Amino acid sequence: MKKYRFLTIIMIILWLGAALNANEPYSIKKDPFYRIARLIMSKEEIDIYKRLPDHESRLKFIDEFWKKRDPTPGTEENESKQEFMLRIAFANKWFKETPKGEGWDTERGRMLLQLGFPDQRQFSEGPLTYGGRLVSTRSIRTEIWIYDRYQMYLRFDDRDTKDKLMLYEIPGNLSYALEREKFSLNLAAKAHSKRSFKFEARYNKPGQIDVSIPVKIVSFEEKDNLMTAEFGVMIYVYRNDVKIDEINTSKTFSMEKDKLLNTKTIEFSVPYSASEKGKYYLDVVIEEKGSEGKFREFLKFKV
Repeated sequence: MKKYRFLTIIMIILWLGAALNANEPYSIKKDPFYRIARLIMSKEEIDIYKRLPDHESRLKFIDEFWKKRDPTPGTEENESKQEFMLRIAFANKWFKETPKGEGWDTERGRMLLQLGFPDQRQFSEGPLTYGGRLVSTRSIRTEIWIYDRYQMYLRFDDRDTKDKLMLYEIPGNLSYALEREKFSLNLAAKAHSKRSFKFEARYNKPGQIDVSIPVKIVSFEEKDNLMTAEFGVMIYVYRNDVKIDEINTSKTFSMEKDKLLNTKTIEFSVPYSASEKGKYYLDVVIEEKGSEGKFREFLKFKV
C-alpha cells in the first residue's frame, strides 16, 4: 500500500512538473497544471496565468508558484507541493465516482484540494431526514467532514444519485475558509488558520511600498528588555501580466517592552518605483521568521 501510494505521488509530481507540450496549440482548458492548481490559486494568479504569452513564461510561473509556497526554501523538499500531491493521490484513489472521471474533480475531491484533510470524517447510511422529518426512505450514504480551525462541517450525501456524493448544504463561512486557504502559503500547516498572521500593504507614488502589521499577531523574541521580530519580504512585480521584477529583503523590528504595549502596528517600507506606464500587480509575500506565518497581499494599480 505504501509503495503504491508513493509511486502514485511520484507520477503526479512528474505529470504536474513536466514541461507543457510547446508543439501543440495551447488551450487553457487542457493545461494540466491549471486544471488542478486553479483550485488553490488566487484570483490575481489566475488572471496572470491566463494571459501569459508563451510556453516559457508558463513554466516560469509554475516554478515560482511552488517557490512562493515552500515553507522551507533552504531544503530540497517543498512541503506544500508534497501536501498538494498527496491530496490529489488520495482523492483519485478514494473519491472516483465515474469510470472516466478523476477523484480530484468531484465535490469531495475539490474540497479536499482546497481545504486540506478534515480533522474528522464521519460516515453513516440510512433514511434521509431534515428537521426531524423523513425526506427519503431510500438508504442515503452520508459523509461529514469537520474542520476545527473554521468551526465548520461539510455534509456530502447521495440523495439524488447513488453514484455521487454531493455537497447540498453550504456553510455560511465556506467562502471565507476557501479564500483564507488561497492566501495562506503553507499548505502543509494548519496553524495558519488558527493564528491569523496578516498585514496591509499599499503602494505610494513617491516610490515605496508601505507595510503595516498588527502587533497583537506577531511572535516576538525577548532579549535584554527588547522585543524583536524579523520578517522576510518577497515582492513579485507584474506589469501588463508579465513579471518584470522580484524583490527579496528582510526587516527587523525592535522595541522596548513597555513601549510595545502601547503600539498597535509595526510599520516599514520597501523602496520600489513603478516608472513605466501600465497595469501593475504586486504580489507581496511576508514571512514571519521563527513561525509558520507566511501570507500575502496583492496590490493593483495603474501608472
